[in-house]
Amino acid sequence: MPELIRSVYDRLLAGGGVGSVGNNGGATDPGYSILPMQFVNTPNSGGQHLGSAYDGGYEGYLVKTLAQLRGQKPAAPFGTVVTGTWCTSGPASCRASIDAALARTYDALRTANGGSTDVASWTSSTVSHAAGQTMPQFDAIAYRALGVIGQPNIDWQNRPTFQQVVQFPRHRPR
Repeated sequence: MPELIRSVYDRLLAGGGVGSVGNNGGATDPGYSILPMQFVNTPNSGGQHLGSAYDGGYEGYLVKTLAQLRGQKPAAPFGTVVTGTWCTSGPASCRASIDAALARTYDALRTANGGSTDVASWTSSTVSHAAGQTMPQFDAIAYRALGVIGQPNIDWQNRPTFQQVVQFPRHRPR
């Protein structure tokens, strides 16, 4: 995802540089310095293993951009001041820019997975491979010990933000 984000928005936002920006968990992740928001908030949370994920980053902007490039009319579309900076020279250059970003991402993921071209068999991302961990280890949720005894990590789970239990122990009188 960072390759795709950079292919679309670098001309507009990379002028201030790319560095480490804070995420919601107190960790840092790569992002634009001029607009300090991480590219993608992954389950690893910059090594903090917090369990929350995908609640910040450029994914929403990217979805809106791709919709506009396909001729759709998203709510509050980007104006020409922004669209004129997409990719290398505006919307006409985006097909080549996006294709190149996807090819770089594919090549990096293929390398991280031992050169396999069988996408269904891939078990590593580029960052989990660089860390020397499996994806479950890399994305695991870590508990913070509040006393002497800690709790082992658990696998990351895609779960809702809000959960509720409702019980009806008996019928009301009529």
